[in-house]
Amino acid sequence: MGIRSGDHIKWRSGVAHYRRVVPPDCRVAFGCTEWTRSLGTRNPVEAKQLEKRVDSEFDDRVRAIREAGDPHAVAARIKADLRLAKGGRIIRGAPEVLGRIKQAGLTGEANEVAIDAVVDYLHDLREQQDNLSRLSGEIGDLFPKALSPEQFQCLSANILIRRNHL
Repeated sequence: MGIRSGDHIKWRSGVAHYRRVVPPDCRVAFGCTEWTRSLGTRNPVEAKQLEKRVDSEFDDRVRAIREAGDPHAVAARIKADLRLAKGGRIIRGAPEVLGRIKQAGLTGEANEVAIDAVVDYLHDLREQQDNLSRLSGEIGDLFPKALSPEQFQCLSANILIRRNHL
């Protein structure tokens, strides 16, 4: 038909097709300048419903492409996977940090921004490791004699209660 209907629906031979211009900054990742796909229906009401769903998919893909090139978003994803484990003795995810930043494909200043953000966070985690180690030592110094299992359980429960209030 060729008659345009709605924001992103184009009718071809009576079948609804979704058509959307790809933003210039996302074209390389999309591999095209215009994204089209058949909605597989001849019903205008159904086409509008499907359009909303495909709009959401398209917008999610654009957002993901943009975030992939945003050094702050890349750093945030990597930092979200870093955590203290084994009683604060190790930092899970630390060995893969530089590889993940490299894998993000950032270059130049964007790469440096991501590295700096993640390294700063690793520094904070290492500082927390040191603090936990000192705290553990101080707790040990408070109890120079062996605690009974009941005393130890009570102490442990009190520490865990405090943790839930942080």
